[in-house]
Amino acid sequence: MSDPDINTPISVRESPAVDQIMAAVRQVLVALGGFAVGKGWVDESTASAVTGLVLVVGPIVWSQIAVRGRHAKLVVTAEAAPNAVATVDRG
Repeated sequence: MSDPDINTPISVRESPAVDQIMAAVRQVLVALGGFAVGKGWVDESTASAVTGLVLVVGPIVWSQIAVRGRHAKLVVTAEAAPNAVATVDRG
């Protein structure tokens, strides 16, 4: 049996910082929501809705920023490589 992806390198993030930041953001949002409810600034359902919205929209925005950054680096790498190795399709 041959694996078509045998030559594909394994990509591992050197630092777990992104995962740690996202976990911290979730905890801060929950704490802020609880604080706002305790102060009477918002009711519990509003705090839950806002927290849920941020937890859904935040990763989407983060993902778009990350993808654009990786793509920009890939374009630079492809431009530096010989045409037999990589090309940049500008169409």
